[in-house]
Amino acid sequence: MLPRMNTITRSLNQVFQYAHGVFPVLNRCYHFQKLKTGGFSQVPPTLQNQYDSDWFLQLWLQTNLPKEVVDSIDPDLQRFGKEVATSIYDLHLQCEAEPPRLEQYDSWGKRVDKLHTSPAWKAQKSISAKEGLIAIAYERQFHEFRLLKIIV
Repeated sequence: MLPRMNTITRSLNQVFQYAHGVFPVLNRCYHFQKLKTGGFSQVPPTLQNQYDSDWFLQLWLQTNLPKEVVDSIDPDLQRFGKEVATSIYDLHLQCEAEPPRLEQYDSWGKRVDKLHTSPAWKAQKSISAKEGLIAIAYERQFHEFRLLKIIV
């Protein structure tokens, strides 16, 4: 049995050497597979103001909403889009790195049910209150267009 295994191993090695001789591309791929890190690097994308960069959304708003509504909400959307692309995005990254943690029991086995959140979670809550993201739905300023402002 042992000589037969050596024969199979030898024939597989011969096929592999033949393939590398005929197809030199395989030879390069084989050597690249041994590398721990390749030479490829890519510049990560940067988040821009989502409202400014979405020309279709702006066109749709100008086409389907009254001019006074668009003129009223446009500065808010410009400012909030800039804030989302900078400080709120940084808070998002912190929130993803430190998700909330539920502490159900204390050291003595007593049920406590505490939710531990990072400072970034608390900062996002205050930003939501400052921007009035929930209150917009209850304002009477834009009448039937107030929910559309939340969506945008």
